[in-house]
Amino acid sequence: MKTDSIHKLADSLGISWDGDKTFMKWCDQLVGKKHLDDMSSDELLKVYTHIRNGWYSKEINESSFVLGMMKQEMTKF
Repeated sequence: MKTDSIHKLADSLGISWDGDKTFMKWCDQLVGKKHLDDMSSDELLKVYTHIRNGWYSKEINESSFVLGMMKQEMTKF
């Protein structure tokens, strides 16, 4: 997975990502890193999958993050 794939997906969905503090906070909560360029391929894939599945929310708070993580865990079964 490369950052370009996330850029294109986010752009197609109208998600601001370039220097966007909310996006960076969401990424940090999801994989522990704020910047896509600092992420491994597996971390990028996790970000991509969450965005593609509609689990990105501009309203970042603990409850929305927990809900997204619960959805992710439920899809494993």
